[in-house]
Amino acid sequence: MKYIFKEMPDMQKTGERKVYPKVVHGAPIPFETIVNLMSDVTQLSRTTIKGVFIELADVINMYLAQGQAVKIDNFGTFNAVLGIKKGVKAQTVKEEGERYDVKDVYVKGIHFLPDADWLRRLRHQSKLQRIKGTSTLAEVKTTMEERRLIALNYLEENPFIRVGTYAYLTGVNRTKANQELNQFCDDPESGITSSGIHNQKVYVKR
Repeated sequence: MKYIFKEMPDMQKTGERKVYPKVVHGAPIPFETIVNLMSDVTQLSRTTIKGVFIELADVINMYLAQGQAVKIDNFGTFNAVLGIKKGVKAQTVKEEGERYDVKDVYVKGIHFLPDADWLRRLRHQSKLQRIKGTSTLAEVKTTMEERRLIALNYLEENPFIRVGTYAYLTGVNRTKANQELNQFCDDPESGITSSGIHNQKVYVKR
């Protein structure tokens, strides 16, 4: 597992330089590759394995829609995450304090907590290799408009996109990713806006 050290933006203007390790990802492993490997190991047909994945996703979705957490041994736990629609103001109710209508609340994502044993095995199997002298990713060849279209294409298949995901898909660093996504939000013609605040902030189709 290759990684680099990235410098965190000094949001508080303290003058302190803080860095964090970041995995240098390759291209995502295609679903077909996963299926083929599992078929070779288990001797199950590729059709059977694909069917299990599809049914698993449907079953998890069913329980999450009922407000249940779903725990899969050796894998992890899934939970639905709710949010408030952008621009909605709370109603003040004397007995309850602030309250939102049901129509103002929506499922904005799914939180996944990996199984502790799985995480331990990952730590044991990972051989970390630092890429020395690297503080930035490779030079980005795309334009900002091309990156906006990349984000919109991602949002066609997903309910939201985070800064880290945008950075990974486009090749820009997180600071630039955050700046560009916020610029898209300020442009009513971009097709992208934001939802949530602080560490819960995500970007969605306008």
